[in-house]
Amino acid sequence: MKTSLLVVLIAASTLGYTTTKAAITDGLVLHETFDGTLDVATAMGGVAVFADGKFGQAAALGGGWYASLGDSLNSVYGGDWSVSLWVYGTVSGDTTIISNKNWGDGNNIGWGIFNNNSGKLNWATATSGRSPGPGTGGTTGGWGSSDARANFTGTSWHSLIATFEKSTKTMSFYMDGALIAQSTIAFSGAEGETLATSLSTNIGADGNGAYKSPSSVRVDDVGFWDRIITGEEIALLQTQAIPEPSTYGLIVGGLLFLSVGIAKRRRNK
Repeated sequence: MKTSLLVVLIAASTLGYTTTKAAITDGLVLHETFDGTLDVATAMGGVAVFADGKFGQAAALGGGWYASLGDSLNSVYGGDWSVSLWVYGTVSGDTTIISNKNWGDGNNIGWGIFNNNSGKLNWATATSGRSPGPGTGGTTGGWGSSDARANFTGTSWHSLIATFEKSTKTMSFYMDGALIAQSTIAFSGAEGETLATSLSTNIGADGNGAYKSPSSVRVDDVGFWDRIITGEEIALLQTQAIPEPSTYGLIVGGLLFLSVGIAKRRRNK
């Protein structure tokens, strides 16, 4: 009986521990691990290259190639959504981490995270007739138009997260788990209150496949949700990769099945 109780307690403890983790996969519509292969993305402009990542392996960008997610996220951009990714490398030049917009003009519709010429990252969104920013911590005007900027160093991995709340039209930007800025998007109506564009969502290039990332940049564990991930989930994503939906259910289910089996055997003795 003690053994059965112990297993039940372990299962209950595991269930409590894994419920939070499993909840992260609720609404997860896309997950690209870059763990030595492309799960959902397509290599464009060259052959996919991988290197040591934050978790396992990562996309080693540069050399002309980038990873395209196509237009698969366009329906997601019309509601609440979140994106999480890890980035490592020296940012330089006018280049892209991830985007679905034509970065040839910061006023073009869409969103993205870009490098700039001063070693910072730009989080930028725009709608028709509306320049990015200002938001909290943002700037407006010229090439530097952005909703947020953050210092970025290539000596460690950084967590980048953005969320969009449709009801308040608020974009929130996080770096290493800390809120960097928030920006209210003033849709003009022409784009139907969505940040979707006619272009692809690309990792390592803008929506047109231009402004490619330099070869020093690596990207790992990219996830998109059709909801706003919580502060607790953002904190958890600072220490672990996005889990696969089935892993934790199998662990908990197996422990519970084992505990029930032990209890039955003891009652039949």
